[in-house]
Amino acid sequence: MRLLLVADIHYNMRQICWIEEVADAYGAVILAGDLLDLGGHEAIETQRRTMADALRRLARRVPVLAVSGNHDVDGPRGEARWLADAAGGGLFVDGGTVAWTGIAATLWPWAGLLAGTDGGQSSPLRHPPHVGPWLWVHHEPPADTRVSRSPPGRPAAGSRRFAEAIRRHRPTLVVSGHLHEAPHLEGGRWWDRVGETIVLNPGSLHGDVPSHIVLDLAEGTLEWVTAVAGDRIALELPTPLAGVA
Repeated sequence: MRLLLVADIHYNMRQICWIEEVADAYGAVILAGDLLDLGGHEAIETQRRTMADALRRLARRVPVLAVSGNHDVDGPRGEARWLADAAGGGLFVDGGTVAWTGIAATLWPWAGLLAGTDGGQSSPLRHPPHVGPWLWVHHEPPADTRVSRSPPGRPAAGSRRFAEAIRRHRPTLVVSGHLHEAPHLEGGRWWDRVGETIVLNPGSLHGDVPSHIVLDLAEGTLEWVTAVAGDRIALELPTPLAGVA
């Protein structure tokens, strides 16, 4: 199984069209927030309707896992109500854990950490049984990592609370975005580690094709693809993935 990991589309519908064109080559598409653009030329209400339609259309072809970013919120507590309303029929959004053959993904809303972070029996952050890799998706990357690098002169970025949760619960992989330039800055990178967890940020560039990461579970590889750079690494998965292709 191959998964397509993208962040910070920012209502670039050319990039959404590209994702639709290649979707059949992947077992799922994962979108790590900022689907909309508060500085865009379209009214935000129009953006919500258009993006919701695009996500539903894409989810009819391949499972889509999408979390909210800071540009996506429309509720009084920082929630993305329009995204929650669009969910269903193959589109999975903020909150809870989605598990399928050989993998599970926990979807974190922009508004904060999920409930039950003590990791108890009822916690959404307890590793689902009988799966291999455990993937977390949250728009803001963990603090003090290369994937949360800030440009010179700007304050340090990334979430310390999220980094602490990663250290405590030890997911296999974490996909974030938010800091578009981090992978391209001196000292930055598209991947890093928090403990044993691999943390990812594909970055974001303008153009028809989004910066993206391909997670190949069968091959045990991660490939980063952008308009200006690319890279590929091997990763050690926690358990054999029999039946994953």
